[in-house]
Amino acid sequence: MAGCFFALLAGWCVYADKHTLSLIYLSGTLLFLVASLPTSLIKPAHRYRLTLWVFCVYTLVSLALLLTPEHYTSLTFLSLHLAFPFIAFGLLTFHTALFFVLGFALLANLLVMLHLEGSLRLTFLAAIWLMTLLTSIHSFTHHLRQQNLKELLSRDPVTGLFNRKQLINDVKKEQQRAQREATSLGLLKLTTPNNEPWTNKQIQDVSQAFAPFERLYYFSSQRLAVLLPLATDTQLDKRTQELIEVCPDIRVDGSLCALDALPASLVYPDAEQAREGEG
Repeated sequence: MAGCFFALLAGWCVYADKHTLSLIYLSGTLLFLVASLPTSLIKPAHRYRLTLWVFCVYTLVSLALLLTPEHYTSLTFLSLHLAFPFIAFGLLTFHTALFFVLGFALLANLLVMLHLEGSLRLTFLAAIWLMTLLTSIHSFTHHLRQQNLKELLSRDPVTGLFNRKQLINDVKKEQQRAQREATSLGLLKLTTPNNEPWTNKQIQDVSQAFAPFERLYYFSSQRLAVLLPLATDTQLDKRTQELIEVCPDIRVDGSLCALDALPASLVYPDAEQAREGEG
């Protein structure tokens, strides 16, 4: 809808012989068009890169208009720049959008100081900084809520450890990292001697035996799992023996992960378990 609105304004500006002003609406139309491309036509990563490049053009056009004296003859033209923070935070990631918004606000502030005087300058500067502040705070709180929700969904609610779904996601990421760095990836499965459920005390004692980058996963009530980024294959046996010495009352089964295998097949070696886990 925003793209259609920008397209109508671009057509109106061309009809009214305001060709310079129509550039910002045309670039905005192109921006929304690229951002709304379906995944069947373009991959999400490529679409975001293209959106970022088009947004750079939109930003440059917006700043270029602030260089033209005739742009300051109408409050309607100036109010167009107040929508910049909304568009940035709506289409880009939080940190990238924040960079663009703060940079645009600072440059717009300098340009307006050169061209406007009196109460009109004060009104516009107050409006643009107020919009920048409000949209930044709103986007930051939304980003924080999304991060907290993602954190909750990736952990077991009882033990607070990462769950099986997060284990599969991390296996995929670690496989890609290991392929890039030409290293290995180890997977440890920890169980109690009699396959009894893990207690909070046991989990706390075991977690102290691992470094922060060695994530501990709650696979089931009887089994925990750990991913080990390894430089060489022989480090898996060494790390397993060290863990057995620190925690002699647990059973440790270690294996190397095939870097070209599906993550689910590594987490659930048995096909029936894989179907059960995915369900």
